This record gives sequence, structure tokens and C-alpha cells, in this order.
Amino acid sequence: MELRRWLQPPRRLVVLFLLIAVVLVTATSVLAWRFLEQDRALARQRIQDRLERSADVITAALGRGAAEARETLTRLSSLASAELPTAASRWAGTLDSDGLLVILTPDGVQGFPPGRLLYRPMPEPREAPAAVFAAGEVLEFRRRDLAGAAAAYRALATSRDTAVRAGALLRMARVERKAGQSARALESYTRLSGLGMAPVSGAPASLVGRHARLSILREMGRTAEAEREAATLADELRAGTWPLTRASYRFYSEELAGYALPPLDSAGRARLERAEAIAYAVSELRARWIGADEERRQDGSEVVTWRAHPVLLLWRGTATRGAALVAGPGQVEHGWLAVLRPTLDREQVTFLLADASGNGLIGSIPAMAGPLVTRTTTETRLPWTLRVASGSSGADLAQYAARRRMVTLVLAGLTLLAVVGLYAAIRGVSRELEAARLQSEFVAAVSHELRTPLTALRQFTELLASDRVGLEEQRRRYYGVMQRETDRLQRLVEGLLDFGRMEAGALEFHRMPVAVGKLVRDVALEFQQQMAEDGWTVELADHVPESTRVYADAEAIGRSLWNLLDNAAKYSPDHRTVWVEVRREDGQVAIAVRDRGIGISAAERATIFDKFVRGASAGKVGAKGTGIGLAMVRHIVGAHEGTVTVDSEPGMGSTFTLRLPVEE
Repeated sequence: MELRRWLQPPRRLVVLFLLIAVVLVTATSVLAWRFLEQDRALARQRIQDRLERSADVITAALGRGAAEARETLTRLSSLASAELPTAASRWAGTLDSDGLLVILTPDGVQGFPPGRLLYRPMPEPREAPAAVFAAGEVLEFRRRDLAGAAAAYRALATSRDTAVRAGALLRMARVERKAGQSARALESYTRLSGLGMAPVSGAPASLVGRHARLSILREMGRTAEAEREAATLADELRAGTWPLTRASYRFYSEELAGYALPPLDSAGRARLERAEAIAYAVSELRARWIGADEERRQDGSEVVTWRAHPVLLLWRGTATRGAALVAGPGQVEHGWLAVLRPTLDREQVTFLLADASGNGLIGSIPAMAGPLVTRTTTETRLPWTLRVASGSSGADLAQYAARRRMVTLVLAGLTLLAVVGLYAAIRGVSRELEAARLQSEFVAAVSHELRTPLTALRQFTELLASDRVGLEEQRRRYYGVMQRETDRLQRLVEGLLDFGRMEAGALEFHRMPVAVGKLVRDVALEFQQQMAEDGWTVELADHVPESTRVYADAEAIGRSLWNLLDNAAKYSPDHRTVWVEVRREDGQVAIAVRDRGIGISAAERATIFDKFVRGASAGKVGAKGTGIGLAMVRHIVGAHEGTVTVDSEPGMGSTFTLRLPVEE
């Protein structure tokens, strides 16, 4: 029953609007969520399709490159020995800087282009037999005859066999160093370094002689010269100038590291690491080819890794000769995949070629790359796994995010619209309910205000009509009371009628120059005379000259002042004095009415001038009224281009001030 009473109009309208708004927002949210999910799935499907296409294109390009390389390797392995160097050099000239063509034979390997192998797998070079130097070594080691040993080695150093000359010069320089003849030893090492590729001590004579010169120069105190020669020797060693074994390369690299060599920049270090990876891969290639059966020698592929540098090996051939491609990342990317770069850039994808251990050969994929497409070694027909990811997944998802934000904004706008509408409805209903309450209180107050004088008039009229008042003085007093109540009733009715006309904008004010001091004195005097029987006094402080005038309707301004005086009396039951002050303020006349009554709280001061509003303390002091007095004051003063303000604190009284422009 209480719920049904609460849902009476206009609250029923608010509940209905709330239900409609909830249904609308819920339905819109569900539709928006489904749309966003479908849009997200569509975006992911587009990414997946693009990745599949790109993976197929990359796989096809790798297959074509590998097939063309195998075909060329097959042709090279079957060429005659006389034709092979020319054909191999021609094809090797098309390779990238980390690509190498290798010709395999049981006796060793040959690389094209020349100079790219830092070291190579090969048998130990055939040096001069040790028996050739036996006589000199007996004199050197057993008899300690350094002069005789030097003479024996010097004689051998004139041999026509470069290997014998190289061995003799190396031993002669050693004997000279033992004898303390550093200058002669340096000369012997210089002669040794001029023998080029003649094998001695497991390396070419030029390398052995130049390396030995470095220690002699240090011993002689020529350190700067030694450092310069060491730097030159290191550059030639890194350029693959000499056919070395892996052990020899590492030995001389470590020896030269003991000198103050210029540091390599990042590009130089990268080139050296690629060259070392290629050399290591060639060593592994020959080991696999030598150890393979006949069928395996004819066709094979593998990825080997040196210090995180993977290298692809492809070989074709026969049991006695093989041709192999040793390809680093640059060769595969620039030789096989270069034509795909515009397509991959257009498709905005990134890819990674990795071996079975997961070591990357080409490319990279960010850790948060999103969906991946994979092609296994079976599909690529190469010892790699291909992974493809979207390089623009962020952009694709950004477009989805933009659409999601747009839908979210629309949904938020609808929700906000519903909330604003609901708020407006609730506010409208609240105002309607408040207006209904105020009107009800106004009707009750007006009825009470009318009943009081009418009751007094009726009582005195009955007494006088029934001739029950015998004394003339008593009759005159009754007539006086009836006159005051009649005036009160007239003011009440006229005030209601005037307020109605003010609200409708139909009340006309007859404005003319009015002496404001005289007007205030007259109203204050009349009010004091009427309230004197109840013990009220009005203290007036007039601080303006008699000539001060305002352009106003004297009756309307007087009514406003009367209302303020009447309110001061109603709300000051314990202090029966009202103070009125008239003063000039910045081209205006200020009329202040002050009391020492109950005061007005801060919350009520904001609404005290609204129609039908009465202070909460009115009931406590039994103050009567209709709630339109201060609203009428504001209307009247506003129509005269003036203002009305209140300054009040609870328990400290109130001061109402009218301000009107001065008529100059």
C-alpha cells in the first residue's frame, strides 16, 4: 500500500523513465559488445590471412633460391678441372660478403672468391725433410757450436728449394738470437718473410718471418715499429691472406693480441665475426663431407652455428669432388629474399629464420609480436624453421582500438543522455513536489491569516449587533479593533493581488522623484503607532540630506519597507526594538532594517527571497505570514534597479538592506 501511494504521479513518470533508460542502455551495451567482439575477430583474421600469404611467399622464395643454388652446385661439381676455376669465380662474384663457394676434394678445400677464408681445413704443408738440417742441429744442440751451426744453416739457405731455404733461414735466425746477434737475426727473419708461401713451421714463410721480426724489434727497443708491423700483420691475417689451419690462425691471432693493436669499431668486429663464422662453417663442412657416405656426399644441407652466428651449408657433388655454398644471413637475405622486400614492407610483416636449436639466422620477432605463422623444415625443404609475425599488429589493433573508443564514446554519450534525462525528470518532479508543498503551505497560511481578522470582526460585530456592549468607551475600543483588523485584511488581500500581478508582469509602478528620508520616516512612524500597544519601538537614524531623492513608486517602496519592519517584529519576540538606518553608498541610498531576533541560517539565506518560503524557525516563535513578503520586496526593488540583501547569523538578529539609485 505504501509503495502504491509512493508511485502515484508524478513519481510514476520517474520510475517509468528509469526503466526505459536501463533497458535502452543495456540493449545498446550488449549490441556494442557484440559488435566489438566481431570487429576484433575480423581484425585478427585479416592479420592471420596476411601472415599466411607472407609465409607462403617467403617459403617459395627460399625454395627457389635453394633450388637455383643446388642446380649451380651440381653443374660446378661436374665440370672439368680446367674449367672449374673460371666458372666458380664467375658465380662466386655474385655472392654477398658472407657468401662463399667451396670446392671440396679429399685433399683439401678451395674457396671462391679468394681471400674470404681466415683459415681452412687442410693437411699440414709439406716442409723440407728434417734430415736436411740434421748436421746443423747436431752442432747447435749437442756440441753447442753456434758458429758452426750458423755456417751449416747459411750454406743451406742458398738452396734452390724454397722449403729448404725457409727452414735454413728460420734455424739460422734462431742461432743468431742465441748468440746475441739481434741485428743479424732480424735480417734473417726479413729474408725468411720474403719467401712467400713456402711452408715452414706449419705456416707460410712470410707469416712466420714477419711474426718473428716483432719479438726481435721489441728486444731491440724498437717498440713503435713493432706495434706498426703487428697492426699491419693483424689486418692481413683478418683478410685471409695466408692458407692457414684453424690452429695456426688461432695461434697467430692470440700472439698478435699481445701488441697494442688499434681497436676495431663495431662494423669491423661484425665483419671479423662473420669471417670467423664462415671459416668455422667450412671446417665443419669438410668434416661432414669427408665423413659422409657416397649418397650423403651427393646432396646435403645443414645449419652450423659459431658463437650465435648461424651459417647455412648446401652441397652437391660426387664421391671425389663436391661444390658447396656457405651462406651467412646476408647471402640468404640479399641473394634470395631481396626481391621480396617491397612485398614484405607492403604487407608489414616481420619474420625469423631459425635452426633446430632456435638460433636465429635472419630477422627477428619482438617478444610481444602477437599471432605467429610457422613453416617447419619439411615445408621449407631447408634446415630452418620460418616464423612470420605482423610488423604492424600494433597499427591493426590501434584501428580496432579507435573503433572501440568510438563505440565506447557513443555508448557513454547515450548513457550520459539517459542519466541527464533521468536527472532532469527527478529534478522536475522534485520541483513540482516542492512547489505543491509550498503552495499547500501558502494556502494554509493565507487561510490562517484571513481567518484571524475575520474571526475578530465576526465576534465584535455580533457583540455590537446584539447590543450587548453598554459602555460607549468599550464600543469605541471595539470599533478601533475592527478598523485595524479591516486594514490588516485589506493589506493582506491587496498584497496577494499585487504579488499576483507582479508575477504576471502586469503591475505598473508610478515612479516619480521621492524624498527618501521623509518616506522612511513616515513608514517608520506609522508602523510604530500601529505596534505601540504591543510595546514596539522603532529607532531611526537618517544620515541623508532632505534633498536626497530616488526615482520610485512611493507606495511600493513603502510597502517593501513595511514588510521588512513587520518581519523584524515577527522574528524578534524577545527584543522589541527595530533599528532603521538611511545612508548614502556609492551613488545609492541604503535603507537598513535591523533586529536582534532569532536570525537566519546560512542554508536558508539562499532561498529566503523565494516565494512561499518561510524560515524553519517561523514555527518556533509562532510567526504568522504567507511567505510572499520578501519575494514581493525583491520584485519591487528589482523593478527600481535596486537590490536587497540580508546579513544574519542564528541568534544574532538580521539586517535587511534596500539599495536604490539616487536621483541626481
